[in-house]
Amino acid sequence: MRGCSDGNIKGVCISTTATSAFPSSFMNTHIFATSSIVAELFESRIRTYLRFASSAVFIYDYLLTLGREIRYIWPAEWSIVKVLYILTRYLAFADVALALYYHLKPRLSVTDCKRLTMSSSWLLVLGIAVAEVILILRTWAVWNRGRFIGTFLIGFFVLSLIAACVLEGLFLGSLTFAPSPSDVVPGCILTGGNSARYSPV
Repeated sequence: MRGCSDGNIKGVCISTTATSAFPSSFMNTHIFATSSIVAELFESRIRTYLRFASSAVFIYDYLLTLGREIRYIWPAEWSIVKVLYILTRYLAFADVALALYYHLKPRLSVTDCKRLTMSSSWLLVLGIAVAEVILILRTWAVWNRGRFIGTFLIGFFVLSLIAACVLEGLFLGSLTFAPSPSDVVPGCILTGGNSARYSPV
């Protein structure tokens, strides 16, 4: 491969400087076998394409309903429901922006990768929490705003949110990254993490 000063495997330029940042235990696994490293880079590239595709679908869906939002939501008086709606609607843009930056920026540092991953993950938790509050309010209204059902829903939500935040924090704290070994794949490579600590919200 012309212009590759370190080495290449099947046409993919692999930087020995970047791979030296990987833990020795990780380098000895099957992921860094000659054929597997190319497969890992290829899969990472596929994830990037899927991220771009999902972002395009998200923006298209947003534009489809923007007219009705301008007509009915923007002129409405401010209320808790309106604030929750706007948060649910626009927090996703921050997540998309972070994800696209992660998948476009070459040679991200390990520190930047950790910050981007943590920011995106906590934005996801916040977005889900806000959406759940909207569902709680709707359920409470269906049940004629009863005190018992309201107390139950709030209590269950608080306990679930605390558990989700603890598990998410433990999971994110266990993640380790290394720089991408190739200019073909922006971002970083995940080198470790305790999936047993992770639980979807």
